[in-house]
Amino acid sequence: MSYQDSQPPDYLLRLIQQVRAHYIEPPAVRKPGRQRTYSGLSFLLLAVVAVTLRTFKGLELQRLLENDAVLRRHLDFETVPHRKTIETRLSSLQAEAEAQVAALGHGIVNELALLKRRGVESAIDGRMYQARGPLWHQKQRKKGIIPIHLRNVDTESKWSKSGYR
Repeated sequence: MSYQDSQPPDYLLRLIQQVRAHYIEPPAVRKPGRQRTYSGLSFLLLAVVAVTLRTFKGLELQRLLENDAVLRRHLDFETVPHRKTIETRLSSLQAEAEAQVAALGHGIVNELALLKRRGVESAIDGRMYQARGPLWHQKQRKKGIIPIHLRNVDTESKWSKSGYR
């Protein structure tokens, strides 16, 4: 038994492998201009690392990638991205992450549908998202009044506070 075999497994790398195994490639969309150097999967995996290690600053993540070649290789970074690139891509990652969650949910529902069970199958994402557009104030919501300028309101939604942040 070699020294490497006696080492405990790296759980961060195992988590990265699990995320990679369940990643669903989004449809290719060509945008004008220079194409991205680093893939969306690489930054999604970097976001997983950031959440796991609780380090969200671009400089800290850049230094982590510079110092850990094994991690950089598992994240598919041939070179270390610039600090500003890391910050920009991580800040714009929410839409892609939501698409991944939705795709995984649809995949679960489709697999359950193949089993042809009796009953209804569904997948629920319990995370909270900040509402887009104009605000529906709580006083008006309690009275059931929808302001004139407010469109596409989910009248069944409830107010909630996330304990995460």
